[in-house]
Amino acid sequence: MNKKIMPFINIYSLFTIFYYFFGRYDWEIPSYSKLFLWIIILLVSLNMGYYFKYEFTFKKKLNNGKVIEEREDSRVLKTDYYKLFVISCLSIIIFQVIWVVTVLGEFNVINIFESLGSNYYERLDFGKDESALGMQIRTLFWGLTLFAYPIGFVFFNSLKLSGKILLFVTILIDMIAALNMGISKNIGDIVIIYILSVILKKYVHSPSKKKEETNKKKILIVILLFLTMFGAIQQSRDETKGMSSQNQLFSNFSTVREDTFFDVMTFNNVGLVSTIDRMGVYVSHGYTGLAFSLETSFQNTYGLGFSRALMDYARQYLGIELMTKTYMSQIEASYGWPNGMYWSTAYVWFASATSFLFLPLAMFFFGYILSKVEKRFSVYKDVYSLAFLAQLFIQMVYLPANAQIFQSRSALIGIITLSVIYVITGRKIRR
Repeated sequence: MNKKIMPFINIYSLFTIFYYFFGRYDWEIPSYSKLFLWIIILLVSLNMGYYFKYEFTFKKKLNNGKVIEEREDSRVLKTDYYKLFVISCLSIIIFQVIWVVTVLGEFNVINIFESLGSNYYERLDFGKDESALGMQIRTLFWGLTLFAYPIGFVFFNSLKLSGKILLFVTILIDMIAALNMGISKNIGDIVIIYILSVILKKYVHSPSKKKEETNKKKILIVILLFLTMFGAIQQSRDETKGMSSQNQLFSNFSTVREDTFFDVMTFNNVGLVSTIDRMGVYVSHGYTGLAFSLETSFQNTYGLGFSRALMDYARQYLGIELMTKTYMSQIEASYGWPNGMYWSTAYVWFASATSFLFLPLAMFFFGYILSKVEKRFSVYKDVYSLAFLAQLFIQMVYLPANAQIFQSRSALIGIITLSVIYVITGRKIRR
C-alpha cells in the first residue's frame, strides 16, 4: 500500500515550522535551537510509527474471494452506510442549531457577518453550557455527527440526489452556525476532511492523471476560500477588540519583522501577505508555548493532562484539580503565556499526560495507529475506519496548535465513540 496521508502532513508541518522561524514574528523564547531539536524529534517519531513495518491484521484475508469482491464493490455505498450518513447529517443540523440557540438565543441567517466578533466574545463569556439539557444530549450523541462529511465527500458519487442535497444543506447549516459563533474551527474541519477525502479517493477509485490534477486544483481552491473566510473572521474579532492588527496580540512575546520571505514571494501584496500572516501565526504560534514548556518541570496528571474535558470530569466527579499541574498552567504562571487563549501545540498537551521523556514514544504510537486505521480503510472501505481516520487526520493538522479532538466534552465523547465502534467492527471483519 502506498502511504497517502503522512507526506501531506509532513509538508504542512514543515510549513508551520518554517513560518514560525522566519515569519512575521521574532519570538522571544528561551532557546530556538532546543525548540527546533524537539520539533524534529517528535516529527521523526511520528513518521517512524507511521512507517513502522508490522504484520497487517487483515493480510491473510486479502486472498479470500469475498474480501476481493468487497473491494471491487467498494464504490457502491451500502444501504446501512447510507442510513448512517443521513442520520449523521440530521444530527449535525439539529445539534448545531441547539448549540447556537442555547448560547446566543437565536439562529441568525441574515446579518451574521455584522456580528462575527461580538458573538465570538459573547460565546466566551457565556461560560459552561453543558448544564442545558439540549447541550447534554448533544454531547452524549456527538459521535453520530462524525460520519456525515467523511462519507459524503469520499462516496459523493454514490449518493442519491437527495443525499447530495442533504450534504449541501448540512454544510450550509454548519457554516452558518460557525459564523453565528464567530469561529472558524467548524469550517476548518470541513476543509480538512475534504482534503482527506481527496487523498483517500485513490483507495476507492483509480483516478486518471487528469482527474488527479483536477483534485489538486479543488484542494487549492477550497483552501483559498477558507483562508479568505478565516481572514474575515479574524479581522472581525480584532475590530471588536479595537485591535488594528495581530501585532498587538503577541507584543509581550515577540517583535515584528518588517520584511519576511513571504513579503518577497508575494511581491509585497498587502492583502495576500495579511492572509498568509494570519493563517501562519494561527497554525504556528503554539510553538512558543512548546518552547516555554521545555523549560518547565513535569507534574503528574495521572495520564489525563492531554484533555481539558477529562480533567473537568475529574474535578466534577472526583474533586481532583489537575489543570494547575499541566504545562499550560505552569507556563502561564511562569512566562505569562495565557492558558486557553494562546496555543501551546498538541505536543504540550500530550506531554502533560506523559512528560516530555515519554512523548516521543507517544507520538510513535499515534503514527502507528494512524497508519493502521488508514490500512484498514484501504482494504475494506468501511465508513467506521473512515470516520475514525478523519478525526485522527484533524488532530494531525492541529499538532502545532492543540489536542483538538480531546478538548471539549462533545469532542472527547465523540472520539471515544468512534474508537469503540472501530474496535467492535474490526472484530466483525476478522470473523
